[in-house]
Amino acid sequence: MIAASARRVAAAAASSSPSGRVSQLASTLNHQRWIHDRNKKAMELVAKGWSALQEVDRVIDFADRNDKRLIPLLRGAKENFELALEIDNMNTHARCWLAKMHFKYHVPGACKAIGAALLVEAANMGDPEAQYELGCRLRVEVFTLHLLLASFCSTFFFCGALY
Repeated sequence: MIAASARRVAAAAASSSPSGRVSQLASTLNHQRWIHDRNKKAMELVAKGWSALQEVDRVIDFADRNDKRLIPLLRGAKENFELALEIDNMNTHARCWLAKMHFKYHVPGACKAIGAALLVEAANMGDPEAQYELGCRLRVEVFTLHLLLASFCSTFFFCGALY
């Protein structure tokens, strides 16, 4: 995308009329400004969602995990993260925080499979926080699987079953 805009700027500089060059340059810069505004708006929504989660973390110690007073905060945070993803689909912060919401909090419509898919997508996009979170979750899952297999095998071998 940057190479394409650089080509447009070079083409505008090579044109003979100064007014054509200025309009071409203005359209290129306007497009880049629109991308910046889109990213800025998405990050504002991520910040609003993050502050709602901070408020939930602050009061969750004094309330029940499934307390109905937390639902509006959690729903607002989830909506903010989803809107940030609608505005800028490449926003890995929104993707990672939305995945954490699906895993950690009792949000209406929470699904661990969706959280895992969002976390894998964010990790594939190169977000280091998502890669760390995914590695931690995979380590716990593999460790639990090994414990389960070990207890299963020891049950059959120590009980005398040789199947």
